[in-house]
Amino acid sequence: MLFSCRKEVDIFVDEDPITDPPAELVVTSIYGQVVSESGLPVPDVVIKIRDYEVKTDANGYFEFDKIQANRFGTQIIASKDGFVRNILTVYPRLNQQMFRTIILSQKVNSVSFFTTTGTTIDMGKQTTLIIPPRSIVHSNDGTDYSGEVRLTWSKHQISDEYFLNLIPGELSGLDTAKTIKGLSPIGVIQMEMTDVQGNALRLAQGKTARLQYHIPEDYKGILESTVPFWYFDVKKNTWIQSSDAIKQSAQSYEVNLSSISSWCMAYPQNIIPFKGTLTATDGNGLRNFSVVVMSGLDKVELSTDNGGNFYGNVPANKPLTVEILNDCGYLVKQETIGPATAEVTFDKQLVENNACKTIPISGFLLDCEGNKITNGYVLLTSDNNRYFLRTDSEGKVAGQFRMCGNIDEAKLEAVDYEHNIQATMDVNVLLGQAVQLGQWKICDRVDGYISLQFNDHLYLLNEEVTVDLDNNDMIFSAASEAFGIECWVKDFHGEGIYLMPGQSTADFVLSFFPILPNAPNLVPKDISSFSTYKLEISKYVENEIMQGKIEGLARDENNNNEEGMMYMKFSIPLRQ
Repeated sequence: MLFSCRKEVDIFVDEDPITDPPAELVVTSIYGQVVSESGLPVPDVVIKIRDYEVKTDANGYFEFDKIQANRFGTQIIASKDGFVRNILTVYPRLNQQMFRTIILSQKVNSVSFFTTTGTTIDMGKQTTLIIPPRSIVHSNDGTDYSGEVRLTWSKHQISDEYFLNLIPGELSGLDTAKTIKGLSPIGVIQMEMTDVQGNALRLAQGKTARLQYHIPEDYKGILESTVPFWYFDVKKNTWIQSSDAIKQSAQSYEVNLSSISSWCMAYPQNIIPFKGTLTATDGNGLRNFSVVVMSGLDKVELSTDNGGNFYGNVPANKPLTVEILNDCGYLVKQETIGPATAEVTFDKQLVENNACKTIPISGFLLDCEGNKITNGYVLLTSDNNRYFLRTDSEGKVAGQFRMCGNIDEAKLEAVDYEHNIQATMDVNVLLGQAVQLGQWKICDRVDGYISLQFNDHLYLLNEEVTVDLDNNDMIFSAASEAFGIECWVKDFHGEGIYLMPGQSTADFVLSFFPILPNAPNLVPKDISSFSTYKLEISKYVENEIMQGKIEGLARDENNNNEEGMMYMKFSIPLRQ
């Protein structure tokens, strides 16, 4: 850390001397997901990159396909009412794709007061903000404001789980000499001040608010008598060094703030570029891997694009511990390097973690009229993983999902991103299987599906989904371009368990109708395996929907009598 002993001063924004960073535009694709601190998707978030703007869909998903972005640093700006705005800095490469997760923090802390009286705000953890009377003006024209003020804030310390994900921009900025420095952060406070209609307010020129800031226990006895405070310049998307905080006690500092905005308590430090490429043993780039670089309490998190490339800035002249985490968060490699005074290239070929498996997937997304969906994606979600795969110009989904851990249940969703229409299917996903979607139609209406898992394959049947109830018998069916499945339920009585004690005493009969040469044609493995078959109807709402599952020990007459356990799930709409 570097320490400063300057006298406390109040420095107001002066944009003219600030030099814009270099720019070199490259054509690239950037997509990702916005989630809350609890990990839930956040829809309807406005995402901006330069002059491009989109909104996240119901899954929090966004995409910018083949846009121009600055390879020396491009900001992704995410904003939504009720959440603290976040800004993520990325370093795109020519003709590459990168996926990024953005975390938004809800505005849960707020107070109201009148500008004529000012206020003292308890921000928690022994941190207090004092705003003097008659110190607030309209942001747009600087005229005096004398009404009710609403102030919201979010406060994070370096020990918080998502601290690095919630700091706007990158951990670098301009010091008082207008030199680019890295920030060794201690804590950050993000504040916003408006009137009751939501119009922006600010402190008047020459007015300050006094912040009494309580530092984390980890820094007790480490910090000097003064520590720099930096404000985030929303026009330049960078941190600017401003006032020094003065030590009042072992864990208390005071500082005068020239604005109600985002502030970071941090020491400046020299930084150097840190870049590299992560590849598998077959030479292919490892996408969505994390490269975590640590030096003492300082930490930088970088991510790889689809070519395995990463880039960022790390502390100079310090030993660095580098951890590589795969796309499920498992530690793959740890190494100590440095100190270094110039750019570091960190290329690594990695052997994968056995707990993570690759699941091939293929198929097409179609709309209700059978047209190809060229701007869509498939999302596989489990308890510990989310994975997106986009369609190509032919509406085809072809690639690999990455799943980690022991996964029994997962949700598969297909989305028409352009028209904001999605279809959902709950599936059994076992590690190592392939997913064959066939032609998945995405419609406003619910068309239903039958999913079949047999050994290493998962098939989706969502065409010609029909149901027929005749007296006490029910027949439901579905098809794909490869085969069809029909289930005849005898003496149907709604929700419950239906068994198959024997061929002549079965409560239900399951039939396969192959169309393509290698399509599955499953039958009970042998006479004794009839008793392994069970149909469970878990939900039945008359004239609305029927859902359930079927399982049993089977053999595939169409593929060398291959044996295995068959798992089926179904969701069938019951229309009048």
